[in-house]
Amino acid sequence: MALSHDIKLALKPGGLAILSGLLRTQERRVLAAYTSKGFRLVRRLHRDAWATLVLKRA
Repeated sequence: MALSHDIKLALKPGGLAILSGLLRTQERRVLAAYTSKGFRLVRRLHRDAWATLVLKRA
């Protein structure tokens, strides 16, 4: 979550950020941090207690 601003600056508009190794309990907070920076959820993957988010920069 703390890196959401830096990752936004590192990506061109339309670029993808793949966030993996997230606990499913953290997913909602992480997604909120990135969507507030203009990212859009492209895909969400779950495996057991783990989550991966694929986000696209607006």
